[in-house]
Amino acid sequence: MAEKTDKNKARIIPDRVKKQLYALSGNECANPSCHNKLVYPDDDAKDDQICHIEAASANGPRFNPNQTDDERRSFDNLILLCHKCHDMIDNNPDAYTVELLKKWKRDHEAKYKDNYKPKTFSFSVPQGLLPRDKEVDTLYDGIINNRFFNLVGVGGSGKSSLAALMKQKHENNFNEIVYVTVNNNIKDDVVSKINGILNVVEKDADNKYETVISYLDVNFKSENPNLLILDINKTEKNEDDKIAAKELKTTLDNWDVLIISREPFKGFKSLNLNQNEDIVFLKELFLERAGREKYENFGQFDELFKTICHSPILAEQLGLYLNKLPTQSLDDIKAIFLDANFREEELENRNDTLITFLKKLIDYNSFKGNEKDLLRHFVLWQSEYIGYNVIKNLMNGVFASDGDFKNAIVSLSQRAILTTDGKESYKLHGLLAESLRGQINIAEQDYSVYLWNIQEIIEYDYYDFIQYADCIGNSMSKYDIVSEFLYGLLNNVGSKMKKSWKTDYAKRLYEKYILIVSNKVATHPNNTDYKNDLAKGYINFAILYDDKSAEAKYLKSIEISQQLPKDNYDYLDTMALAYNNLANLQSNHLKDYKSSEKNYKNAIIVREKMPKDNPDYQNNLATIYYNLALLQKNDLNDYKSAGINYKNAIEIKEKLPKDDPKYQYWLAAAYGNLANLQIKHLNDYKSAEINYKKEIETKERFANNPEYQDGLALAYYNLAILQRDYLKDYKSAEDNFKKAIEIEEPLLAVNWQIFLIRWVRWNVGLAELYYYCVNKTDTAKDILEEIMPLAEEYLVEKPNDKETIDVNRWIRNLLAEINTNNNDVLQIVFA
Repeated sequence: MAEKTDKNKARIIPDRVKKQLYALSGNECANPSCHNKLVYPDDDAKDDQICHIEAASANGPRFNPNQTDDERRSFDNLILLCHKCHDMIDNNPDAYTVELLKKWKRDHEAKYKDNYKPKTFSFSVPQGLLPRDKEVDTLYDGIINNRFFNLVGVGGSGKSSLAALMKQKHENNFNEIVYVTVNNNIKDDVVSKINGILNVVEKDADNKYETVISYLDVNFKSENPNLLILDINKTEKNEDDKIAAKELKTTLDNWDVLIISREPFKGFKSLNLNQNEDIVFLKELFLERAGREKYENFGQFDELFKTICHSPILAEQLGLYLNKLPTQSLDDIKAIFLDANFREEELENRNDTLITFLKKLIDYNSFKGNEKDLLRHFVLWQSEYIGYNVIKNLMNGVFASDGDFKNAIVSLSQRAILTTDGKESYKLHGLLAESLRGQINIAEQDYSVYLWNIQEIIEYDYYDFIQYADCIGNSMSKYDIVSEFLYGLLNNVGSKMKKSWKTDYAKRLYEKYILIVSNKVATHPNNTDYKNDLAKGYINFAILYDDKSAEAKYLKSIEISQQLPKDNYDYLDTMALAYNNLANLQSNHLKDYKSSEKNYKNAIIVREKMPKDNPDYQNNLATIYYNLALLQKNDLNDYKSAGINYKNAIEIKEKLPKDDPKYQYWLAAAYGNLANLQIKHLNDYKSAEINYKKEIETKERFANNPEYQDGLALAYYNLAILQRDYLKDYKSAEDNFKKAIEIEEPLLAVNWQIFLIRWVRWNVGLAELYYYCVNKTDTAKDILEEIMPLAEEYLVEKPNDKETIDVNRWIRNLLAEINTNNNDVLQIVFA
């Protein structure tokens, strides 16, 4: 059965479907008469279009109203064409039928299916990795023989690269491989990564992690094993990670698990790169950097690599160092370590000592000015590869020319300061970043450039920049500019993540924000602005929860705000917001209605102290009165108080600008709710009539807005019901039913699936008036017989919608009553 058409959803093609389409395309347009290439690797040109065979939206070519949105964006309804052929088929839908396009697709993809095994997940392998055959095979054997395996090594030991090499060599031995970088914790990052591809759980679902893991285990069964790789990008594991890892061993039957970490996971068999060295690989890496002709006959590699703890990053850096200052003496090389002021036995598993060694190897004075500028920003970033254009945007304004920037990138890459994935994406290894951080002075103005540019980048790529926001917090909190910037940054990004269902990451950012600003408050105890920022942080953090923990965060915000000066309106605004949000939480989620009422009243007390000439402050005050009235009416049955507070909200909102919808929308709602209250609970029908007319007057100010027009039609309908059933003013009721129908009718052309059932209801109300009140039975029957086919058609579209079912039953029963009383022999079909 068809569902409501959602143009945006139907056009969002899942990544796994895209991969399948391109894998079966042969890089060629599917039109059998066209042989245009879709991608031209030599010059990065593209001529590819993913096209819907049956359109994604109702006004598109070959649209099928019986499809669901998931069917519209499914693999079977999509075909890959070049731009020219796409335009051709869409401009001539009669000539290029659904049947013809499906034949094109079927015939074209058949040529490539034999050699294709679709993969739901994939991760890229950086180019230029040197072979590590011994360790790759050890790692693979460990996974296959143990199912749950741990790859351990210090920063710079090449853990992630080794996993990529293993995937490259043994990919065909696994059905699916999922690679998850764990920046936060295992549960949050697994949900975010896998749900981003599979859409397994909804935004507010409970037990999301357990649901995702269960889905993986149930839906990915095959003869070959599946592999879940968790690359933990942190120096220490927390208790949550320990629990999650242990749970995986008891919940996954059809998946092997590889955990990559700096410290071992208890209960997992492991390969420890600190203790299991691949001398062949290290030698090749060292010779590539040091110069093969200079060191081919060095002869003391075992001793050399032992000295540097078999660290690949140190082998690489040492090679570069010795390329410039060649020596064949192991004693001379060891003298470097002695100059670095550490004993050889301290080196084992000690990142701080490795950093000391790196600092000694890197000649900071040899960096050019533009390289230093780049490094000042790059050392803030962690682990993941970052695209060239993204870095360039971040550095906008720092470099005099593109050439300076490109040269700096190339120079740092050649010296192994930056590493590349072969696709113009770069990273600075965390261990190396730590050593640079201790040598390069990062001034406040340099952070400022980074901060304001990263905000712009986040607008389009915020998910990938979570880790950089983390890094800002870790590295920059000593600067006052950070506190000022982070509120805007984290509030902006956190809000976007919340709207896009990435609440786990939003929580992480606000937690970071609170930590930083708490430190600021501790070091600047007399700075009330910092305290207010902290109070705001608790509010934003609390918004992401709907349980008792949110209540505690709101109370913490209120506690902080109560310590601030009472003559500062920004501080009062924060306190009032915390009270209001706390009351909303208690009413909507905790069902603590008396506490909710108390906190709405607290919010009102605070807001009443704020300027009466500020429309935003007054609008917020009116909104609290409105919320309080809703609570008293719906949950406390205190109808008299509810009426008073609706009137308070109306009195304030009537003084606000009449041409601004954000103020007037809720004014109209207050009039409508007050009228409903007066009818149902106060028996004050004349006042209700006045208030419905006020609602109509308010909504008529926005005649061009479909949303307001629909609400205006509803107001006329409610007024007509009041006049018909309570005031017995049938002429006015007839006029207002007709007005509601007249307003709603043009909206059917905008979106009949949204507005039709309401238009039908207005007509039924008018038919009831004619039949029951003014003895126009034939007119009532004509109306019902006209609208009944449309209502039934809508029921086919939405067979489980309660309102649609009720309206259809309403029409049939009323029509049956009319026909029975008129002795009409029409056959009536009852619900």
